[in-house]
Amino acid sequence: MSAADGNRPAAELEVSGELVGAVAGGVEKVAADARTAARQTVEDADLAAVESDKWYPLEACVDATEAIHDRVGDEDGRVECETAYPCAFDRGIVEGVAVAHADGFVCVTGIGACRNDGPGRHTYDVSW
Repeated sequence: MSAADGNRPAAELEVSGELVGAVAGGVEKVAADARTAARQTVEDADLAAVESDKWYPLEACVDATEAIHDRVGDEDGRVECETAYPCAFDRGIVEGVAVAHADGFVCVTGIGACRNDGPGRHTYDVSW
């Protein structure tokens, strides 16, 4: 994050299509009554048909995540990370996004087997 931009990511930062796809795929897990609005937000941000081997502006992904939150609101959920990054990094991203949108306490709890132990993914329960 750039100090000049406050809490906004620096414009030149990029994120892998794999992670952007996870955000887009995550809208399928929100409550049915909010799913249409969440899908529209992803489409409006041109993030509905990303390619996992390409890179996309981080700012667009953050903006879409914030817009989804604004439309869907607060709710507890589960996040599954299947990235090449260490579990601690993924947990930090999950917690950071939750903290940015929470009005109070955030709890991120790893559940099940850790990706470091072989399953290839790590799942977190998130509540705020």
